[in-house]
Amino acid sequence: MATVQHPVPETHLKAIGNIAVSFALLETLLASTLHLFIGAAQPIGHMVTAQLSFKRMVDLLGALIQARFKNHDELAEWTPLIKRLHRAEVERNIIMHSFWVAGNSQGTITCVKTTARSPQGLRHQFKTMRVEGLDNIAETLLRLTGDLIGLQARWAVREDLQPPAVRKIVEVIVAGMLRQSDKRLKQHTPSEDRRQPT
Repeated sequence: MATVQHPVPETHLKAIGNIAVSFALLETLLASTLHLFIGAAQPIGHMVTAQLSFKRMVDLLGALIQARFKNHDELAEWTPLIKRLHRAEVERNIIMHSFWVAGNSQGTITCVKTTARSPQGLRHQFKTMRVEGLDNIAETLLRLTGDLIGLQARWAVREDLQPPAVRKIVEVIVAGMLRQSDKRLKQHTPSEDRRQPT
């Protein structure tokens, strides 16, 4: 039996794995945010979100925000975050659902994504990536997760969003997630040397 070897170096594989794990964390926080807004504790909240894709969860969160918040300042906090969540999924999908080939220059790899949608028809998209670019995507996902946790922490104590018993549970969960997110962001913050242009 022939041995097949892909062209992706170990450094790039590690960065791609970091994106996968970071997106999973973001998806978990998105689900818990929906549990907060629909007022459903475990296991009811999990029953609802387990049936939804990431995109559907973002769409549902956007609809719930429009229904819950009528104040412009409140909407202004959440609306940009909804857009960032949509962009995060697009970037993640490009990385996770592409075929990878060797890059055109040293230190690069190229992802090839094929789509066939109306009205564009069949399309082949090519994107060359360096490790730094992949790391930036993972760091963006972690930063977005931290911002989502921060909004959770502020809104979890609202009287009109949760009954007292559920609200207390949410506060404890959010506090723990916030500590964990801070720790992860510190671990993945690029060093000063890596920030210097090459």
